[in-house]
Amino acid sequence: MDGGMSATATDLARIPFELEDGNILSEQSLKTMMLPTHFADESISDYGLGVRKGAFAGFKVWGHTGGHSNYWSTLAYYPEKGISIVVFGNTDYSPVDALLIEGDVALIALDEVETNLEKREVKHTDLSIYAGEYSNFKEYMSPDDAQIIQPNKRDSNRLYRKYKNSTSEGMKLFYLENHTFAPEKYPMDRIVFDINKAGKVVGLRDYYNGFYMQMGKKK
Repeated sequence: MDGGMSATATDLARIPFELEDGNILSEQSLKTMMLPTHFADESISDYGLGVRKGAFAGFKVWGHTGGHSNYWSTLAYYPEKGISIVVFGNTDYSPVDALLIEGDVALIALDEVETNLEKREVKHTDLSIYAGEYSNFKEYMSPDDAQIIQPNKRDSNRLYRKYKNSTSEGMKLFYLENHTFAPEKYPMDRIVFDINKAGKVVGLRDYYNGFYMQMGKKK
């Protein structure tokens, strides 16, 4: 693990159970650690206090990703099933990373299959409310990492996502329901848009294989 600590996969896999049993933190501290952050503009960060949260194949999941140089790891815990999955990787820029491997293992462990986006897609009456530019926090991300959500010239009835200065058409998005989309290339990822009380879109949240990863504020 980063920070000079060392652990085996078995060590990490036990941590969620130790936390739930109260052997590391109190029950109240664990609940506090899981709370999302709500911002003044009604956008949300689902990071908690050092915990990535979300849902995968309909099941709640929490844990974290990490790494340094060419070492990467993922710990994912599914509390409703009592399943803890840990993946270590020691290759950089490979086609499959620790989080993608964890997702494949989780589908088997949860007895689920990858989402068929063509079948799950729901018709939406006004996709234009989501279109626009979504910026990340400037102290962490380059302005070029801002996301653009919009139709493309060949497909005006569907939204696509791309980075601000990208020349590509972007990645096709499928609307699932409840202000939630999935990208064509990664059917288990989710993009959730935050809507304020006035019905205006104020931001989005990215979930990779169930894990909250980042948020974007709508300009």
